[in-house]
Amino acid sequence: MSFYYHLFGLNVESDLALPGLRSRIPPRNHASSVNLFLRDALTHWPIETCAGKSTLIYDSGQNESALYTVRIEYFHAARCYRFLYEDGIAFALDRDGTNMWGTWPSQMSLEDSMVYLLGPVFAFVLRLRGFTPLHASAVVIRGNAVAFVGTGGAGKSTIAGALAREGYPILGDDVAVLEEISDEYYLRPAYPHVRLWPDSGSILFGAKDALPQLVPSSEWNKCFLDLDQPAFCFQTEPAPIQCIFLLEPYSPEIELARIDEITPVDAFARLAANTCVNYGLTTKMRAREFHELGRVVHRVRIKRLTLGSSRDWITGLGPFVEQALAPRGSRHPQLEPVSKAFA
Repeated sequence: MSFYYHLFGLNVESDLALPGLRSRIPPRNHASSVNLFLRDALTHWPIETCAGKSTLIYDSGQNESALYTVRIEYFHAARCYRFLYEDGIAFALDRDGTNMWGTWPSQMSLEDSMVYLLGPVFAFVLRLRGFTPLHASAVVIRGNAVAFVGTGGAGKSTIAGALAREGYPILGDDVAVLEEISDEYYLRPAYPHVRLWPDSGSILFGAKDALPQLVPSSEWNKCFLDLDQPAFCFQTEPAPIQCIFLLEPYSPEIELARIDEITPVDAFARLAANTCVNYGLTTKMRAREFHELGRVVHRVRIKRLTLGSSRDWITGLGPFVEQALAPRGSRHPQLEPVSKAFA
């Protein structure tokens, strides 16, 4: 039995149901972009134990600031990449990103492996297919995509959750995929979840346990907001990019929020530092990314967004962004207190 999903703009056929995601009925003459083998991965694992020569792509053991402890290798005989995580979860990807295999130790679960699968692993598949994924959340405001780019902890998912709560369609909360269509840049939809820490869940929805955990059997307590629920909206089609906001550190000097300009040169450097799986790029991938980002900074509006230390911005951010992106207003918009601006 197969299960069908549309993830990051790709038709995915899996031999196991993916926890928390709804399988869809494939259209007639359905052609899968990606085949995902989870149930029978060990039987069909493409890389033998003694697979011969491999090339080390990345080892996070050499990088103390790495978010994940992972080793990435390319096995020449199998023509596959392998992501091997410290906890024993492993994924193999063929070199064009068409077939994926995933395994996990007996003490772990498919839910554990989904944390990697829907993050760095799929981001790398997109790299293999020639796309550039930004480390960003993305929403649709008045028909156009707006991305919020930043490092871990910058507030990307909290912003997505806040805007989802206000009824804005969400494209994704961590991986925003650039796609050029007819000389215009679009963002692809990722999948209908927003991943949030309990503190953010409490701020947005009133309690730390208001949302289900990503991995119920684990002490790791990250939760998720299901955008397929009736109260929320997941954007299922690509949307043209209106603006990319580069998130600055929270500032106690700003009451709620402020937008500032940035030069194309500085924007390029910031974007290049905040693309997904940029630690695992080959020379060819890196060159392709630089070419793409060079085009983006000259064709897409890019600004800096600084949020204040007050959490009051959560209820006013949507109207503030709408106002900032409207035809000519203040050069450096400052979000006023909600009691004044959005009473």
